[in-house]
Amino acid sequence: MTGTDADHDSDVGSRVLAAGRRGIGSFHTPERLVGDLRASHPEDTKEMTVQRLIRLHCTEGALQGAASGLGGIFTLVITLPLSLFAGGVIQARLAYAIALVYGHDLDAPVTETAVTKCLIGVAGTAASGAGVSAPKGITAALKRKAIRGIGARVLTRVGGEGAARLIPVVGAAAAGALDYGFTHAVAMRAVEAFKR
Repeated sequence: MTGTDADHDSDVGSRVLAAGRRGIGSFHTPERLVGDLRASHPEDTKEMTVQRLIRLHCTEGALQGAASGLGGIFTLVITLPLSLFAGGVIQARLAYAIALVYGHDLDAPVTETAVTKCLIGVAGTAASGAGVSAPKGITAALKRKAIRGIGARVLTRVGGEGAARLIPVVGAAAAGALDYGFTHAVAMRAVEAFKR
């Protein structure tokens, strides 16, 4: 990977994390989302709230994936990059929201690192006893590498998911199912990382 490729991957990864954490347009922050869920369902336990978050985000992921596959090869050039970015943002917000439900500080560097790991497919626990501590060996360089990993993951999904989206309508079903599965996998890693 050249320096330019690494910079581009890092930029994509940083944008995905930032949009998932801070919201973008009408796509609300994790705090607002969790607050609205708690207000609507005050009797819910943490686990019930997390399950609602997972269902909501997996559905959102599947719908945006399916929408991007509707036009098949005719719209792929426009819809695929947008879909991959949107899918990453949905997954980042889900991981941040799960962290919030389980009592983690969303602005703590260790939380961002754990969210990054959830998005790139690394499982593990971020909680240590009653508090949160940084995993040993996490350095600024490693964090940059992990953020580049998000960008690279988004960009390399183009090949696998792009093929599924080539045929109109059939591509929508395949892309929706893939995005549902990717989002669910991120959710499972986030539960493992943040549950106290």
